[in-house]
Amino acid sequence: MTLIEKHSKNRPLKVCMFILALFGCTKTLAAEGGYSNYIPGFYGDVALAMAISPGFTVKNDIYYYTAQSSKNIINNTLAADLDIEILYNYTSLLYKTDYKIFGAEYAVMLTAIYGGPDLEASISSANQQLISVSKDSREVGDITFSPMILYWNDGNYNYSFAQYIVAPTASYDSDDLANSGLNYWTFESDFVASYTDAESGQDYSVVFGYNYNTENKDTNYQTGQELHIDVVLNQFLSESFAIGVQAFHLQQINKDDHDQNIPGSFKARATGIGPSLIWIPESLNGKAMLTAKWIKEVEAENRLKGEHMFFTFAMSF
Repeated sequence: MTLIEKHSKNRPLKVCMFILALFGCTKTLAAEGGYSNYIPGFYGDVALAMAISPGFTVKNDIYYYTAQSSKNIINNTLAADLDIEILYNYTSLLYKTDYKIFGAEYAVMLTAIYGGPDLEASISSANQQLISVSKDSREVGDITFSPMILYWNDGNYNYSFAQYIVAPTASYDSDDLANSGLNYWTFESDFVASYTDAESGQDYSVVFGYNYNTENKDTNYQTGQELHIDVVLNQFLSESFAIGVQAFHLQQINKDDHDQNIPGSFKARATGIGPSLIWIPESLNGKAMLTAKWIKEVEAENRLKGEHMFFTFAMSF
């Protein structure tokens, strides 16, 4: 099965912005730094649950994210304006085996990352003193690996289950405002269902995911558990070109666990949607695919709110 029929699934890791150091306030963002090991749009672009042919698939994602956050701090009469830009390169290697487990086709995957955030913040006090903070990071980030991706097929319907593990392998400094890793493990379990009709060109997928985050030992902060749903809807206009829509909703299901003096129970929530373009060059016999997409977060609570942009190239061997 070529990439005309299937675009390999990828779960990369995320960037760390240790922003809580700036906010000694009565209201703040849920999840440490207002972010977690979840980025919408990284679960694939076409027939997410459909298995590809045995062999290797290489996928490279150029990822750009921009977000802003403004906070009014009551007890110290401080206001902090935060601007973040993130540029990362993710390289993933997926190996689809000939083996079957529980009647399902079996694959494994590894993702490496390089890049980092540019962060700027302005902090003003009641006596009009202004402190400007600027920081950037360009380093090798944490790795993500999947010891198990399972695929089942039933006609036009395909299903998959995957376990992803984000390992805190990047360098980390709790006194630094910008790090390339989050310094904790994330264990993610995803169930995916896809419907693909070659005659009509319709391609629909939905991802149901659960993320468990461990404690950051350097900060004694544990981001709460998360549920997310990701939807991919595509319409092929020809064998080599499709237009699509991607959407997501993220919901934190329990509060963060930390020893900071922050009252209240803050749980992150975010929703976003945006278009995508897919091109499968005929000259490469369906073994390669180029995609571009933009996902705008239209609603966010206790979490950074911004825009995600991707340019992706994938090829099977």
